[in-house]
Amino acid sequence: MLPRLQILDLAGPAQVYDQANDSGANYDIEFVGVSDRIVTAQGPVFSELRYFEEVELKEGDTLLIPGTRPELLNQSYYDHLPKNLWGWLRSLCQKNVRICSVCTGSFFLAEAGLLNGKSCTTHWTCQELFKKSYQEINVIPDVLYTKEFPIYTSAGVASGIDLSLALVEEDYGPYIASDVAAKLIVYYRRNPEDHQVSTYFNYRNHPYGGIHKVQNLLTQFPKRKFSLDRLAEEANMSSRNLTRKFKEATGVTITEFGQIVKLELAKNLIHFSNNTVAESARLSGLSTSKNLGRIWKKIYGGAPSDMPQKKTTLK
Repeated sequence: MLPRLQILDLAGPAQVYDQANDSGANYDIEFVGVSDRIVTAQGPVFSELRYFEEVELKEGDTLLIPGTRPELLNQSYYDHLPKNLWGWLRSLCQKNVRICSVCTGSFFLAEAGLLNGKSCTTHWTCQELFKKSYQEINVIPDVLYTKEFPIYTSAGVASGIDLSLALVEEDYGPYIASDVAAKLIVYYRRNPEDHQVSTYFNYRNHPYGGIHKVQNLLTQFPKRKFSLDRLAEEANMSSRNLTRKFKEATGVTITEFGQIVKLELAKNLIHFSNNTVAESARLSGLSTSKNLGRIWKKIYGGAPSDMPQKKTTLK
């Protein structure tokens, strides 16, 4: 933590990782600072913090740096920070520790030299100041976050939640990330440059807990055939009310959502693994490649075989 940090820059991501643990992740969350007592921009004080250099971080770990008030971003502020902070940040980057900034946290990454020759983003009100201060760094406007591994930057305040959800997806997959988003009642938005938004995040922007439970069940067990009565029991609704409320909340029927979830799984199996189309159809609950092809054409157009494989495994 840095002096006068913005509370939401810290609290939003912290809530995401804490909820992710409740949803099946395994994050060890720790708060560290440039001193053992930090006064936030909004007034509350964090105390008994571990000193940053005492923390051992390794490849695969994540360091998140919240931003501060823009008017504080001057040489006097930087001069009051520990001199060993910049070298510590550079050493973490060399270890491939993911280093992430929220809002004006990108200024600290720039001061450490971690953004030289890279692209980044920051709060829209600070972009001109950033360009003026660090002319060799490319600032991208109108995006929620950027990634040039191991450096990630996010646009501002609430976009730290978007970035954190994306990192949870990287670590534990889209199901847990979407579960976190649903339980925090936030709309999961990916980077605007990514046009292929996962089905696990679509159809979820509603406040109906019972319907989220049904969606969770269909998503978690795509190969099972659930009766309408069983789904209604999960939602604590009558079958008739569930049918009506589900379509009203999501825009699709229960059957359509089930097919879409199966198709999403098949798509991931084809794209991220060595499975054939026929194997992907069987593993996703769509039974045959013919059935997969029919639904694929209806939803995506084209054919499953048109999708390239990354030749990696699913997390």
